[in-house]
Amino acid sequence: ILSGSAGVSSKTITLKRIVSNNNRRQGLSILRVNGVTVDSCKFMNTNGTPPQDGIDIEPDNDTAQNVTITNCEFGYNVGNGMEMNAKRTTSAVIRNITVQYNYIHHSKYAGYIQHVDNLIFNNNTFDEIQFGPPLKTNDCVGCTLTPNTGS
Repeated sequence: ILSGSAGVSSKTITLKRIVSNNNRRQGLSILRVNGVTVDSCKFMNTNGTPPQDGIDIEPDNDTAQNVTITNCEFGYNVGNGMEMNAKRTTSAVIRNITVQYNYIHHSKYAGYIQHVDNLIFNNNTFDEIQFGPPLKTNDCVGCTLTPNTGS
């Protein structure tokens, strides 16, 4: 879990070449942050307790912003490759997210995206995504979701 303490965001975090395998809930949860880079990591085989995603950006009543996820592999997760969900029943904010050059396979959706501002989710490769379209979006403002390749 990447998160600051009450009312204070964690800042300027870099995760590089980490393997997150066979986790029970998420490969990685990103909550209260400002400035995260996830590069050349693997998030595989997440299973056990929903949502079972490779990465879940879900800041509850806080803000997750300025996050870059690049050159990673997401595969065989019971849930989604990535989920970004700022539930409207909270004061959560997700903004300024970049997801590029990743390989996302064998998941429900490549990306499950709700209530996100300023997202770039492109130049990724999808394979064996269970539901279509591979990117499930709702209320995505200022978002670039193409081009991506695969199914």
